[in-house]
Amino acid sequence: MNFADADHKYEDADVVIIGVPFDKTVSFRDGTREAPVYIREASYNFETYYLEYDSEITEVSLCDLGDLNVSTVEDVAREVRKSTNQILYDDKLPIIIGGEHSITIYSSGVFKEKFKDDTFFIVVDAHLDMRDRYKDNKFSHACVSRRVFEKFNNDIALIGQRSGSKDEYKFIQKNNIPLYSSDDLKNGDLKEIVSDIKDKAEGKKIYLSLDMDALDCMLAPGVGNPEPYGLNPNQVREIVSSFSKDVYLFDIVEVSPKYDSNGETAMLAAKIIRDFIMEKYFG
Repeated sequence: MNFADADHKYEDADVVIIGVPFDKTVSFRDGTREAPVYIREASYNFETYYLEYDSEITEVSLCDLGDLNVSTVEDVAREVRKSTNQILYDDKLPIIIGGEHSITIYSSGVFKEKFKDDTFFIVVDAHLDMRDRYKDNKFSHACVSRRVFEKFNNDIALIGQRSGSKDEYKFIQKNNIPLYSSDDLKNGDLKEIVSDIKDKAEGKKIYLSLDMDALDCMLAPGVGNPEPYGLNPNQVREIVSSFSKDVYLFDIVEVSPKYDSNGETAMLAAKIIRDFIMEKYFG
């Protein structure tokens, strides 16, 4: 099953969707390997027409290449790099559906190689993910932001975090990594936070990575590492929409359908993807 309305051939497409069904480094609940199928299924729930743009999503040429054939960390590293590299170098917009967050380590590396210093990374997540290793694995989903920071340095912004180890918070402070916690969003003006990040990212191409556990677990329960006191769907929608024009690679990760009692998390993920596409091309 393709993502809804992703019916174009690769050579004719502006947007290319790939799934990465992988969850071998998860630290609490598995099941994220099943997410691409469920998110695609959920995508058929929505109308193609968007009143706010007076446009149809079918006006954008979308292609779905299906799922990568991966079963090991080595498979993920090779196949994600290969696919992302091809899509970017063909001047198309990749949308990656995870799977767990570790896949971002490899796609972000290709993004950096492609656009060099003209890049900025934004991650929306409940967790800092700044560990150097987790269970002796440098490529765990608990280390993704650390691996990205090593490539992007301070061209990075963290949004929505509310969980991390003492050492991770020390690392953030020592390296002056921009962090906008869920409490910051609750107590502050989201528009001001977005404006601040836009100033930092001005003139750069953005990689936007959305871990669905950034949302409060009462609103999006079907994730691998649920955390209370998170963002609400409208906040996430505003964040995604605010940066979409400058996003050249978008991934959405960590949906775990086996814990998604009524499919609400997969449904929200599918809607966010569709909203992102519309804002990118018509906003």
